[in-house]
Amino acid sequence: MENANPARSAFLSMGKKSLDESLVIPLDGYAGQDDDTDRGKKRFYGFRLHDIQLLLDADVRSEVINDAVITPLPLMPSFITGLCNVRGNLVPVYDMYEKLGLNKPLLDSNKKKILVLDENENMAGIEIQDLVISLEFDEQDIQRGVFSGNQQLNQCISYSYQQNGSNWFGFEYKKLFNMVD
Repeated sequence: MENANPARSAFLSMGKKSLDESLVIPLDGYAGQDDDTDRGKKRFYGFRLHDIQLLLDADVRSEVINDAVITPLPLMPSFITGLCNVRGNLVPVYDMYEKLGLNKPLLDSNKKKILVLDENENMAGIEIQDLVISLEFDEQDIQRGVFSGNQQLNQCISYSYQQNGSNWFGFEYKKLFNMVD
């Protein structure tokens, strides 16, 4: 498959089926609905990776798995933590700290939170340190080309917003998952 990530393809070759899209529930249960959203506002999900605050478009299929059990796999790159069972489907979990060369915070190994992104054969997870929050920004406040941090992550940032003195960066997760070391 052209856009499927390599780790996911390897796992699917083991004979596992992809997740039925009807089972994937957005984080707040109604992403994409804008009946409460004012015109000119754009809705996102925000999460932290190290000290970087990242945004996902609210239309991205996503969910948080609390207390996730990750099974390590031998002979995989160090940035692939292993597999997580999501309702009987194997989802590769990436260690974005390792992939991006960031200092990993001390995370409670017994209470892992996995942010599962996308659907079907493109599903992948990343371990997160905090809960995901819902945010809204004025579309007119978008800024382009303002991230100057980690080079690999910079390739996956397409815009930013500022709110209460904090910078939030638009994260193109598919670009990051498809990067080859």
